[in-house]
This record gives sequence, C-alpha cells and structure tokens, in this order.
Amino acid sequence: MQEVIAFVGYDPYPEPSSLAEELVSFRRLRGLRVRDAASLADVDPATWSSWERNEHQITPRYLDRIRTLLGDVPDSGGCLSPRRARIAPP
Repeated sequence: MQEVIAFVGYDPYPEPSSLAEELVSFRRLRGLRVRDAASLADVDPATWSSWERNEHQITPRYLDRIRTLLGDVPDSGGCLSPRRARIAPP
C-alpha cells in the first residue's frame, strides 16, 4: 500500500469517519501490523485490535497517547483530521 500512496501522492481509501477507522488508516499508511502499532502505543495487540473493530472505546488513559501517536487532535466530527493530504514516507 505504501507504494501506491507514494505513486499517487495520497491515500486513495475513503476518509476515516471514526476513531476506529483512523487507527486502521494509521496502520495501513505506514505498513504496520497490529502488533507493531500496539507496540508504538504501548498497549496489547488485542487491545489495539478491539479498538480498530470498535468493540471497545479507548479510555481516557490511552486517548491522549493515541492522539499523540496519530499526530492530531479531534475535530468537531469526532474523528481525527483527514489523511488525504500528501503522505510523507515513514
């Protein structure tokens, strides 16, 4: 996927409309596995995976960590800011 993004200069997938979709997008854009993303956030891979599937909400304890990791703050829509802007290689 990273090669496609590098070629076209943006993420061709639809804009994430939830924090769960934002987590999936974060991983996809960087070519990370669940366990890699979970390690970056210092959480168990099962926890990260449950957030992506929207099975569990991210508790305040982890929300700031996730915001920092994703590099954004929430907008009025409850999702993090759009990712369709040009993506720098990891």
